[in-house]
Amino acid sequence: NLAKQTLIKKGDTISIIAKNNGFQISMKGIALMAGSKGDKIKVKNIKTKKTIQGIVFDTQTVRVNI
Repeated sequence: NLAKQTLIKKGDTISIIAKNNGFQISMKGIALMAGSKGDKIKVKNIKTKKTIQGIVFDTQTVRVNI
């Protein structure tokens, strides 16, 4: 039984990547939860202060659907 490796820790500064129909936008955010690859976590957009959910991609990236 292998535990999943935590890639993002609560409080980490991360990139929020949103892709849709061939275009991509990136913004800075703060992780509000810890997560492993594929986990759904809450993040806060630094600029807008809005909280959104995304999927952990790697140690610095959370992907969201728009």
